[in-house]
Amino acid sequence: MIHALINKKNIQMLNNIKSFVVFVFVLSVFIGSSISYGIIYPLRLISPLLMIAIMLFYYDKKPILTFINKLFFWFIILFFSLTLLSSITGYISLFIIPKLDDALNFFMIFIVLFNFILIYLLDKKYFLKRLSFYLKFVYLIFLLIAIFEIFTFNHLSLSRYNGTLINIPTVFFYNENDFAAVFTLIFLFLITHNNLRLNFLNCFLFIIHFGILIYSGARISSFILILFLLIYRFRSIFLISLLSLLFLVFSNQNLVNEKTTSFLLRKVLVKKNDASQNIRFNLYKESLKSVKKSFILGYGINSSASYLNKADKENYISNVRQPHSFQLELLINGGIIVFIFFIIFNVYVFYILLKKNQYERAFNIVAYNVILFSSSSSLFIWPIYLFLFIYMCWADEHFTNSKYID
Repeated sequence: MIHALINKKNIQMLNNIKSFVVFVFVLSVFIGSSISYGIIYPLRLISPLLMIAIMLFYYDKKPILTFINKLFFWFIILFFSLTLLSSITGYISLFIIPKLDDALNFFMIFIVLFNFILIYLLDKKYFLKRLSFYLKFVYLIFLLIAIFEIFTFNHLSLSRYNGTLINIPTVFFYNENDFAAVFTLIFLFLITHNNLRLNFLNCFLFIIHFGILIYSGARISSFILILFLLIYRFRSIFLISLLSLLFLVFSNQNLVNEKTTSFLLRKVLVKKNDASQNIRFNLYKESLKSVKKSFILGYGINSSASYLNKADKENYISNVRQPHSFQLELLINGGIIVFIFFIIFNVYVFYILLKKNQYERAFNIVAYNVILFSSSSSLFIWPIYLFLFIYMCWADEHFTNSKYID
């Protein structure tokens, strides 16, 4: 009896240690390179060690793979192998040799995804429940740091506003669009997965969240959030809260200084001229042209900047060096096959969720793909891969409870 109790206690302690390690790993995905020493940062240390530990301790496990699991595996394999192969094309035609940091980041994408797959397959029943708990904590950290940045004008060293008098929050990212995209994807996941309603606390959180988006000038993320709440969580208190917030943010002169105000006015309130619209249009056009120019292969690891730099000599893209779309980054880097497979995977997951009447979850897929047009470059924004994996897990619930288990 005593022996059984000791074993039970040891198992509980081991489970607590595993949960803590996974939480640290998830947190490091969101921290990224914002806290680093040279080329070393937490994710680069934790990910390989976690992968080795899982393979050592669970090598004898034989998890069940469903069709959607296999589809996700194929996307990872194609993304990895074809992008590496495309680097040959990039070297021959554009003389691109991947930088060491880019190469490390590229390999890190697959180590991170591989870790999530292993963790999920070993604990399908509780994975999303635990991940939801972790993301609540991550969301709180984002919220507190963003508020801190707004009130103190202090930023992490990675932020483009570090050392300036602009108090727009960027948290663990280089710019506000990257932060707003991830911040909103977390918020949408927590609302959807936990089926949260607009009670007083959630409404209060939404006010702060939306206020930060407005303050950051994040148009796409703000639009997506408003659309989601209008469709699925509309209440009269929402509009009242929104109007109150807008008045509060733009009337507080102690909070919004002259430099921040002028920056926001240029970004949010000033209508884009034809030249600006042409630049965005030409970016998309040049990105699509890469299919023909690279013979459908793409140009390799993080090659979009080099490709668009050359394209700028032929078309007007005003020294813009990133396609402002994760989907088009995949196209330029990995070629048409990787791009099409990514689209097929997203459409298939969307279809499965609609088929199961999971409309809010299906909306998350659409929101994800739209929000990915807000960042100039998303290739090494680690959380976007986590959210793609989360949507796979949502769809996998259908297969896990059906006859399609292999």
